[in-house]
Amino acid sequence: MLMVTLFFCESFLVLQIRRPNKSLLRSLKEDRNKFMFILIGFLFFILIALVYIPGVQVTLADWGINFMFMFLTGLDWLVCFLISLICIVSFEIVKFVARKKNITF
Repeated sequence: MLMVTLFFCESFLVLQIRRPNKSLLRSLKEDRNKFMFILIGFLFFILIALVYIPGVQVTLADWGINFMFMFLTGLDWLVCFLISLICIVSFEIVKFVARKKNITF
């Protein structure tokens, strides 16, 4: 669950720091970049494959890379997303305060 939470935090952080002087929602609305969404979607697919396709983990373990991921339930995914919201909202608050004080990055 830690890796999934970190994945959510880092994926949103990539989107947040792209435009540090804009909110996340405004940045997503005005500055769409298909490559970023495709890349994040591809990485999410890899994460899903590692968690839910047993052959992927077995093959990587044979090569000496053992992640030892476990299946996650819907509630586990929800908990991971809610915990990652702490990082997302905190960074948006910092950006909001900086915009109000006319601090540019």
